[in-house]
Order: sequence, then C-alpha cells, then structure tokens
Amino acid sequence: MKEQLELLSKYSGKTIEEIETLFIGNPSLLSASVLGVNVFEELKTQINKNQVLKELIVYINDNYSVGDKLAPDRNVAEALGYERSTIREYYPHLKLFGYLDVHHGKSTVFKRSFEKHIIELVKS
Repeated sequence: MKEQLELLSKYSGKTIEEIETLFIGNPSLLSASVLGVNVFEELKTQINKNQVLKELIVYINDNYSVGDKLAPDRNVAEALGYERSTIREYYPHLKLFGYLDVHHGKSTVFKRSFEKHIIELVKS
C-alpha cells in the first residue's frame, strides 16, 4: 500500500500523510484512487514501449476535440505513415483507457481528452 500512496502523492502533489487523512474512514475511495493510478501507470508503460502509440496519441490530440469522429482507419494510417492494421492494433488500448469509443462498423469517437501527464510523455 505504501507504493500506491507514494504514486498518489506524486500525481496529486499532496503528502502521504495528507492522502491518508483524506481517505480515513473511506477505504473504498482510496482503493478506487489507487486503481486509477495503477491504470495510468500501465498506460505510461505501454506508451514508453510503442512509438506507434505515441504518434497516434499526438495525432488524435492535435487533430480532434472530444466528441469528434476520427477519420477512417486508412486515413489515420496514411497520415502517420503506417499500415491500417498497425493503427487498428492500438485502438483497443485507447478504448480500454477510456479515450476512444470503438465499435465495429461505426466511426471511432474521441471520447475523453488525454491527461496533461500523457501529452507531456508522448511529446518528450
């Protein structure tokens, strides 16, 4: 639990003691917060491993607003210089983390904006 509290401290800017005080009497809220931080850390790991994912995030962030329908896969792939199948491979990652709404046979929708930490990571 100490490791998770340290991560929460890192992302919130609060001390571990402040975090513990905030969550006294509400362990389920602490668990949900820790889960969110763990999910975010997993996305960071995926981004650091994949140049394609980095480029896809930058492309979506720079060209679309939340609620916009993305261009067809082939257009996105062409814009980034990859095969359509390569781009489609990464859509499920972004869907899992809540950024895209992907349904077979329908347009992919940019569902929620990328956090500041994610944008800084992909543009570094």
